Amino acid sequence: MITRIEAEEEDLSILHLRRGFPEAFQVFVFEYYAELFSFSLLLVNDRSSARKITSEAFFLLWARRTEFDTAKKIKAFLYLAVRNRCMLQVRSAD
Repeated sequence: MITRIEAEEEDLSILHLRRGFPEAFQVFVFEYYAELFSFSLLLVNDRSSARKITSEAFFLLWARRTEFDTAKKIKAFLYLAVRNRCMLQVRSAD
């Protein structure tokens, strides 16, 4: 269960991300990079490609940062971005 303080901190991080504060962006990179990299590696089975795909997902997040109002939506967006990029990678390898 999330506490009121954690919810307020999350809201503040999202507000700062939307306003373009790099420190807020780094919070999300720190929070999700490792699990997204692992997910990507599972799908493409290549560390270099997985790093590139994961980085591209965060680039897309930065580019579209004003569209998100919850951490849950950010996480879903990142996973979809990684999955879609992985599928493109796998298809192009065939």
